[in-house]
Amino acid sequence: MPSMSENRPTLEDVSKALDGLNNAIIEHTKWVASWSRSAICNTPMSKEYLSAHSSHQCKFGKWYYSPHHDFLKENLEFIALDKLHNVMHDSVRKIIGKISAGKTLSPREYDKFLSHEVHFATTLAKLRDDLLGLSHSYDYLTGTLNRQAFFQLLSQEHARIKRTSEFCCLMLVDIDHFKKVNDKYGHKVGDIVLRHIADFLNDNLRPYDLTCRYGGEEFLACLPNTTIDIAQTAIERLRENISQTEIAVTDDIKIKITASFGITLLSADEDWSMSIEHADKAMYQAKANGRNRVVVWQEDFEE
Repeated sequence: MPSMSENRPTLEDVSKALDGLNNAIIEHTKWVASWSRSAICNTPMSKEYLSAHSSHQCKFGKWYYSPHHDFLKENLEFIALDKLHNVMHDSVRKIIGKISAGKTLSPREYDKFLSHEVHFATTLAKLRDDLLGLSHSYDYLTGTLNRQAFFQLLSQEHARIKRTSEFCCLMLVDIDHFKKVNDKYGHKVGDIVLRHIADFLNDNLRPYDLTCRYGGEEFLACLPNTTIDIAQTAIERLRENISQTEIAVTDDIKIKITASFGITLLSADEDWSMSIEHADKAMYQAKANGRNRVVVWQEDFEE
């Protein structure tokens, strides 16, 4: 799942990596079938199998050694594939060299290749499982984290501030009169508005801030290393920019929306779920005060 770092990928990054991996797996399967057929049927072998650089020249190698997002390059299964891929190609090169020289390949030698291939294929499967699991950490409509993934990361951040006594803020934002947008223009336009807000938050918050789709038209964000004063200033700017932006929902229709924000400190002295509740109460206070505003949670809200 995503980590608390600037290398955290977007859903698009994960989907791209997964598509690339799936294509590379197919090409690797074709490669194994091709050289095996030549060996079994005693047909001429392609020179690419005998090249010292064959691991970089095959289609899987061309994908593996091409540029990738940092989150993929830091994955332990992805890193392990480098050595495993080279060992497998070395094994195949020795087998083909022996067959080409008219020598008999022993079962032990072929079993050794199979062992390399199984290890390589198992690591590929684990990497694909990692990427699939990561892709399920996102809300597919907006591309933000889903609640489960967000809560896991928030729990890590909560543990960090308990250790370090540093500041962290939570922000809950709710789109004003969203039901009216759906009623007037339809849910397709409502989805466009949701994606617009999600993209706006991702583009205007810091790379290491966390954002999730918390409810239908609500987004929850975690802002590490941020005091209330800093958060309030930054979020007030977000609120104003959202209210001034026209959203092109069709070729002919542009609409404006506003949003209400509630913010609070992530408290080290109580469960993080209570801090979310405080942000929620601050947001509802913003709604009660007329919407399109930022409200900081206060203890007297409990009354």
